[in-house]
Amino acid sequence: MTLRRTKFYRKILILTSITTFLLVMLNTYIFTRNESGQTFSSNNGLFRRLYSKGSVLLDYAQELDSNLGNVMTTSINSSVNNTEIDHKNDHKEHNDLIIPGKYAWIPYPVKRNPSGPFTLKTNDGSVIKYTNYTFYPLTINSSYIINNPNICKDVKKLTFLIMVHTAVPHFYQRQALRETWANPRLLKSHSSRILFLVGRIENETVQRSLETESKQFQDIVQGDFIDDYHNLTHKGVLGYRWITEYCQNAKFILKIDDDVFVNIFRVIHTLLPKFKDGQRKIACRLHRHVYMYRRGKFAVDPDYFPGLNHYPLPYCPGPFVLMPRSIVPEMFEAAKTAPFHWVDDFYLFGILPNQIRNVLFFPLGDVHNREETAIKCYLGDKPCNYLAAYAWTPGVMYMYWNSTLNMHTKLFKQYVKKR
Repeated sequence: MTLRRTKFYRKILILTSITTFLLVMLNTYIFTRNESGQTFSSNNGLFRRLYSKGSVLLDYAQELDSNLGNVMTTSINSSVNNTEIDHKNDHKEHNDLIIPGKYAWIPYPVKRNPSGPFTLKTNDGSVIKYTNYTFYPLTINSSYIINNPNICKDVKKLTFLIMVHTAVPHFYQRQALRETWANPRLLKSHSSRILFLVGRIENETVQRSLETESKQFQDIVQGDFIDDYHNLTHKGVLGYRWITEYCQNAKFILKIDDDVFVNIFRVIHTLLPKFKDGQRKIACRLHRHVYMYRRGKFAVDPDYFPGLNHYPLPYCPGPFVLMPRSIVPEMFEAAKTAPFHWVDDFYLFGILPNQIRNVLFFPLGDVHNREETAIKCYLGDKPCNYLAAYAWTPGVMYMYWNSTLNMHTKLFKQYVKKR
């Protein structure tokens, strides 16, 4: 029985990989035509034709697809600061400062704290030495390369802003989110918008493609920092800043990575009711007493938290975090005084909530980080009730979405917009 299931899963992955290859080739063709000045009329609706013939939702989904129209069409205005895009020679005009973390290059003067070592006061009253370093996230006041300031402005009351950490070349991942659970035209009683956060890239061809994508979808914000794994803290603070400046009407911020699938129906149906108005609470798969590596990929400089072997604060891993928008401006202000830490999850969802105080963590148990386990759940005979799961293999995001639509028909009909 186990062998049969293994072969079945293998066939599913092969089929999704082939489908994904064809979709990527089509996406490349679209961008090539756009850059050459040719127009392209996409027929990619909210629901891709990935349903089986026996799907109980096929007819309803097709009707919704025709009514909801083209996901590539939107009324939001885009603002691309073209005068700030060419930065090839910027590094010659600044004194480069390297902060802990590879490739964390800062092309701006960095604030310094003249008062010496920085300390943290934890919830139990302990005072812990944080660091002697006094660098701060550069995105506190640096310029936007691409900005779309109107993402939230065409709706009075916004339930969700979905804030996505993504890499510049991840065109396919962003499109998969737009076409599945994160589509802003999906929900009938809960409005949503999506914000993709990226850094800068030196490849001019990829940059031009990103600008084309931004003009088409108007949901991208690009900050002036190198888009690198060790610069994710800059990206997160950029998101806090952008929300503070341009998205004051959102009730919740749902932060994800671009390879994460979310059962948005279950989030609305089971998680949102647990948030009371005015409650300062962050929901995530909480990390407590996590070991602090001093070597390897996740290495923390020994001058940060000297003498400690574990992170001194609980914090949220970044793939899925739900929080009220009301605490975001406070955390952005806290980033102006809390020295930079390159481990973004710990800084954004540990240090900053600790700085603003009176923030509660709501631990979640149904957020899964193993794709293999999630695939078995979504391909099973019973509804998969995960709130979120990784979907980094090409095609898996669509597979999860298709399964969710088929398995959660009641929630689907309750929350999905039908015109």
